[in-house]
Formats: sequence, structure tokens, C-alpha cells
Amino acid sequence: MLKSTIQTIQYSLTALLGLAMAQSAFAAGPSHTSSVQSTKANVKANLYGQSSHNHYRKPGAAVSFSHDLKGTFQTGQIGQFDLTATEHHLYGDMRLHVSTSDGLRLLSSSESADISMAGNTPHKMSVQFETLANGRQFINVHALATIEGNVIHRAYTIPVQVGVVQPKTTPKNLVVDSTTGRAIMVMPATETINGVPVQ
Repeated sequence: MLKSTIQTIQYSLTALLGLAMAQSAFAAGPSHTSSVQSTKANVKANLYGQSSHNHYRKPGAAVSFSHDLKGTFQTGQIGQFDLTATEHHLYGDMRLHVSTSDGLRLLSSSESADISMAGNTPHKMSVQFETLANGRQFINVHALATIEGNVIHRAYTIPVQVGVVQPKTTPKNLVVDSTTGRAIMVMPATETINGVPVQ
């Protein structure tokens, strides 16, 4: 009788302990799930940039650019401007690389810069170049953001006008049809019949 009573008490304690553990796990479950979901959301937000769900952002590094380059330049002139990169990542590193078209030459200190993306503050980079040829030239900016082993890119182009902008000329033999508004090319022609010009 005593042995049977002890076994009954042991079974009851085991059942109560199991029930308590199950309730504890159930109570911790949503919180744990929420924590995992929050971590995933933070990683995704950092990888693709902090932005609202309604705001569209092009694929690539979440960084925007601006500059204070103004005016036109002459051949052989030295130009300088500040390039501002504003990134929208929570952490990670970014490298800015600047290159030019053939009509420009970068001065050595202006080619690249390494940036820490912690803090979400604008980063300024001073760019200095020399003009080599007339025409519309370009300064190309390439951003490489490294976040948890993932490398994502963003490109940006700044036009530089060297020399006087040549106005587009309209050929003298180009006329506009007054009824349709279409441009018509008028070419000289001689009508012939059996090889004989018609007067």
C-alpha cells in the first residue's frame, strides 16, 4: 500500500513538472520568435537600406550622391569639388572609387576613399581633376558597400563641360513641312528620260 502511494506521488510530480516546462516553453516561444524576426528584419534593413515599405529604392547599395561642381572649364584647367555620399545602412564599410573619361585626369589623392557606414551621416570626399580635351567629359563614381560579407554596388556620373558648347547646326537643305510639321531633307535632282535631262 505504501509503495503504491509513493509511486502515485512520483507520477503526479513528474506530470506536474512536465506541464510546467511545457507552459514555460509556450510562454517563451512567441518572444523568441519575435526576437529572431527582429534580427532578420535588422539584417535585411541594413543590407537593403533603411527605408519605408512605401518608398521605392533601386537595387544596389542604399547610397545617394550630390556635388557642388559648377560652371564650364578650359583645357588645361584644374577643377575641384566636394562629392557627398549619404548612405542609409546601419553598419558596414563602403569604398568610393572615382574614375574619369579620357578627356580628364584625376589628381592622385582623389581616386578613392574608405568609409565606415556606422552613424548614418553624410561623407564628403574632395575630388580634384585636370581637363585635357574639349567636349562633354564625365567623372564616374563607383560605391562598393560590404555588409556581412555581401558586396553591393551603386554608380553615379557627373558631367563636366570643357570648352564652349557648340550649338547644333541645322542643314541648309532641311525644311519643315507646314502641314505635318515634319522635317524634310531637300536634295538637288535632275529628271532624265532615256538618259536625256528634261528641261
